[in-house]
Amino acid sequence: MIQKQITVMMMIIKAVEEKTAIGKLYGLRKKNIFDYELTMENETDCEKLTDGLLIDGQFCEIQKLCTTERMVSFLHLPNYIKDNEIIQKLVDWGVNPILPLRRRYYPGTTVADGTRFLRVKFPKEIMTLPYNARFDTEEGPKYFRVLHDQQLKTCRICASTNHEKKDCPQYVCRDCLEQGHFARDCQALRCQSCEKTWTRCTCESEEEGNAEMEMEVQEHMEESSDDGKEDEIQELNGTTEDLHKQEKEVRTGREDNGDKETGVYTTETETQQTTDNNGQIKEKECATASETADSRNKEEVSDEEADEIN
Repeated sequence: MIQKQITVMMMIIKAVEEKTAIGKLYGLRKKNIFDYELTMENETDCEKLTDGLLIDGQFCEIQKLCTTERMVSFLHLPNYIKDNEIIQKLVDWGVNPILPLRRRYYPGTTVADGTRFLRVKFPKEIMTLPYNARFDTEEGPKYFRVLHDQQLKTCRICASTNHEKKDCPQYVCRDCLEQGHFARDCQALRCQSCEKTWTRCTCESEEEGNAEMEMEVQEHMEESSDDGKEDEIQELNGTTEDLHKQEKEVRTGREDNGDKETGVYTTETETQQTTDNNGQIKEKECATASETADSRNKEEVSDEEADEIN
């Protein structure tokens, strides 16, 4: 019995490889007496078997278990989001809606519970859709669960199954602007003042801006103080000019009044000078008279001495 089952399975494997290629059959298992389940390497090889297999001269029907048409559900969406927004999401992902979008209701009521679903057709190059979809709500942007059959974990940014979002070339951490991790796991050095990473820190620029503002204020104050000083100096110059004018007026008035006094004073000094000069002349005359008298006495004495000697 077991040998017979092995023989049948080997015949199935041979028939499949003849129609596709060696190594394309990934797995084979028996479901019941007459049914066997084949697992192919890809969907293209599966399409080649849809017209049936000829095994030991007997035709065997092949039914495709997987299909490119799948039911896609959007869970717990706000009811005010329009159906067109959901359809546009699917088109942007590259899948084609087949049936109209429907809403799910609470049992026995006409009240929608927020879940919407529809049947779509997947092209060969797209195997799965992202786990979440972003929609704009009244509370801001939010993500909602997307669910369908045979769903694989994909990148939420580019929908690739080869990497996750944190490893996507299009994704960078919003704190340090580096790839490979989320912002909640970021370990970059942070500023002690603003607690932001150094790439996003603006403390130094703000300090520089404050310093520039202080410098501008100080310069403005100095300019205003200089202007005030100049005004004070101009006022002082004006007052000094007024004082000089008043002094000149006073002086001119005094000069006009003092002309007569000056004339009297000069006459008096002239008379004094004449008297002084006359007195000096008299003194000189007296001095010359006394000198002549002395010279005469000396001559008389010298004559007497000469007589005595003789």
